[in-house]
Amino acid sequence: MELGGADLGQQDYLKLMMTQLQNQNPLDPVKNKEFIAQMAQMSQVKSVSKMTNMMETLAPFNKLSSAASLVGKDVEYEAPDSDTTQTGSVDQVTRKDGETVLKIGSDEIAADKIINVY
Repeated sequence: MELGGADLGQQDYLKLMMTQLQNQNPLDPVKNKEFIAQMAQMSQVKSVSKMTNMMETLAPFNKLSSAASLVGKDVEYEAPDSDTTQTGSVDQVTRKDGETVLKIGSDEIAADKIINVY
């Protein structure tokens, strides 16, 4: 969950719940159903956080795998250092400085510079 640009994690939820319990009205305490619902939300936040971390870890591999399917195919791409497009056959796919890069002839092209695949 995000609040004002800051991520709230499990520790934040625990602090909020403890503060709520400490400052609740003794004549109208938090009901068991509400407390259980808050615990379930905390568990969901933890699960979503784990899933987000896993997706962020897998994203580069997914990009590399997708780009690997282009090896041997002709593509149109934005030419490096120019406003023109060129075509060529993808010879190799690598990761360089955290980016998926396609080797086309002597050019190294970022995967996001591919315009068409033939």
